[in-house]
Amino acid sequence: MAQTLYFSLLVIALCSLSEGIQRRYHYINMTKTWTEAQRYCREKYTDLATVNNINDLNELKKTVNNNQEFVWIGLKRPGINEWKWSLGDPVTYLNWETEPSTDTNNCAVMRNGKWHQQDCNVRSQFICFNGVSKDFIICQSHTFLLSCDQGTIKVLSANYGRTHRQTCSTGRPDDQISNVQCSLNTSLSAVATRCDGETSCSMVVNNTVFTDSCDGTYKYLNVSYECVEAPPNSSKSYIINTSSTTWREAQSFCRQYHTDLTSVKNQTDNQLIHNIINDPHTSVWIGLFRDSWEWSDNTDSAFRYWDSGQPDNLDGSQNCTVTNMNNEGKWHDISCSVFYTFVCHEDELILIQKNLSWTEAVRYCRENHVDLVSVDSQKIQLMVTEVLHQAWTAEVWLGLRHSCSVGIWFWVNGEIVCMIIGLRGMKQQWTTVSVM
Repeated sequence: MAQTLYFSLLVIALCSLSEGIQRRYHYINMTKTWTEAQRYCREKYTDLATVNNINDLNELKKTVNNNQEFVWIGLKRPGINEWKWSLGDPVTYLNWETEPSTDTNNCAVMRNGKWHQQDCNVRSQFICFNGVSKDFIICQSHTFLLSCDQGTIKVLSANYGRTHRQTCSTGRPDDQISNVQCSLNTSLSAVATRCDGETSCSMVVNNTVFTDSCDGTYKYLNVSYECVEAPPNSSKSYIINTSSTTWREAQSFCRQYHTDLTSVKNQTDNQLIHNIINDPHTSVWIGLFRDSWEWSDNTDSAFRYWDSGQPDNLDGSQNCTVTNMNNEGKWHDISCSVFYTFVCHEDELILIQKNLSWTEAVRYCRENHVDLVSVDSQKIQLMVTEVLHQAWTAEVWLGLRHSCSVGIWFWVNGEIVCMIIGLRGMKQQWTTVSVM
């Protein structure tokens, strides 16, 4: 039976500078209207700044090196309402109970396995998603689920108690959060016994499961796990929160303590989340929302970071976006004719002129940049094609590899390859070695 191996051919590598679309931010310390700022960025760089995720936003904030309060970014309202995932995933699967209307109910809940339109200001329970293997927090009385797309769960650490005053403190009286010396040394064994070696597992975080390590203290579980013998970024977890919040409040909570409100990409995800909710009458926020905002460079990113009460379109013409540098970079809608400084972005890939094996190329890119490039969109494909004109070898490493155990190709950013994009005009072939 043929198996795909990684061989030690030495060729040069193509690294990315950031996760997702490869970009670098440039703060421009001159004031312009939004349209003037857009024109300037397109002439000097690539475009007004696009922000794909919280990591991008943090990088953008680092570039603003003065005391400006509001700074233009590239988000504008063209007037076309579309459904999007908060996490930025493409909307390729829908499971509405009834076809959504065009009213103002612009958020979605899951109830009994089906999706329903809902006013975003209604208060409901919600379900968060953790997209990578890392430390994360589950507040007391909430349920979590760990799962691995490939491989099995290995719990690395766990503690049920309280070691920080601010964590899981919202709405709690002082006497329930003041004890920060609260820990349970059997926490790891409790989670590991339930989850190690499984492809998925769920638990309720409460005193019955873990015992009460500190009477009267409101506790939380801090747990970290990884998927053994699995591709990068295959670990994921779902945490259902039984507090009742608006959609925006739920999104903020999930982004603070986890990754984001959950996306539902297929029927398997839908059934998994339906099983976690385990109540046909309970409505739970998912990460689906509808808005009419688009990025200047046409990037299909649904990431939003609105400030409380925003966007409000106060005078009926607030169709452009600034980031508030005095409030964690939160966003406000504002008239496009106001003058502000702005941030441009520049799409970049780095060609590493070193002879390396694929494994060495991955290590080099991760230590010095972000990762080997993942060509998971037509836009990045075109960027790669341009950069390859600088290559002095006939082959260039990309971040694509094959899993023998499950028989799939996947990019180093964790995306599974359903269809390989043909890179026309590129000199290298995507090569594997098969042995019998």
